[in-house]
Amino acid sequence: MTQPVPLGENAWIGRHTLISAERAHALGLVTLYWNFCEAGLAELVTDYSGMKPADAAHFLYGANAVSLLDLLRGLARRNEKRPDLLEALDHAITCVDICRRNRNNLAHSWVNFKGDKLFKPNRARGGNPFTEVFSFDLGEIREVAEDCYTAGQYLMHFGLHRTYLDHPTISAPLPEKLQIPQTLKSIDRIAPDTP
Repeated sequence: MTQPVPLGENAWIGRHTLISAERAHALGLVTLYWNFCEAGLAELVTDYSGMKPADAAHFLYGANAVSLLDLLRGLARRNEKRPDLLEALDHAITCVDICRRNRNNLAHSWVNFKGDKLFKPNRARGGNPFTEVFSFDLGEIREVAEDCYTAGQYLMHFGLHRTYLDHPTISAPLPEKLQIPQTLKSIDRIAPDTP
């Protein structure tokens, strides 16, 4: 088992210099904050389904984000009686899905040795495989982390709002509408030569 690096020592960081410490930190936050989104989705699916939390945990175990988004959208459309909440949640689901795609583009790419570009293998539906190329811009990575954090917080506060909607003494306001995140755009596409 490796020993943790004591504070103030940069030896371990120095041995892993394919990307900058700032980029590694930002990517770590994208992953951490995306987990907030997935937890929020699972909580809302549990709430809208009417399942007990223990039953929902078994039912949702291993569900991917796309399944959670689809389940939540369907359950909310069936069970949400307030049009304002349905509209707010539908907008949030759109934003969370953009966060999901951005996170996947960052997390499932490989980086070049220069550490300034990401390459993500892809396949067009029914077409030939290709690789999307993304700029490995620190500002963009940090923005994706911020978007994931904000979306995860929104889902949590939305759930609190629904929980205490009719409570006589506890108030949890509907959170402010999310801004639609920017989708990471590829800067190039590499396709193998086709015969």
